[in-house]
Amino acid sequence: MCTVKPECGPLVWGGISEICRKAEERSKTIAADPYAAAKFFHYVIDALLEELFGIVAYNHGIPVKRTDGIFGKVTSYIGTIKAQGRGTLHLHIVVWLCRSLTSSKMQHALQLVSFRSKIKEYITANIRGDIDGADEVAVK
Repeated sequence: MCTVKPECGPLVWGGISEICRKAEERSKTIAADPYAAAKFFHYVIDALLEELFGIVAYNHGIPVKRTDGIFGKVTSYIGTIKAQGRGTLHLHIVVWLCRSLTSSKMQHALQLVSFRSKIKEYITANIRGDIDGADEVAVK
């Protein structure tokens, strides 16, 4: 049973919000068949790598194939899969792109106000978040 937690939002429908109801259903599904949940997660990650990053890497024994993805061509990547408290899997991934700055050049560039301003402009223009019912003032 869901209690009052920030991720659950306001309590409705007899004490369980729709968000908590979906989380409970997801937890039960994963607990009922964790192998199927892991296989589905693997399928989603393969699709993400192929469609967004242009990487086909799930054929064992066959070299990785790379094409241009949404950020350009990937030189290499590394990721780790972790389970959250309710058993759902998630991926942490670091991607290196062709023709990107080396770490030493990136360290130097980050010291420049002009470069940091460009990064800030890019983030402001392209990255969004949504917290149910919260406005900018409530988040700060």
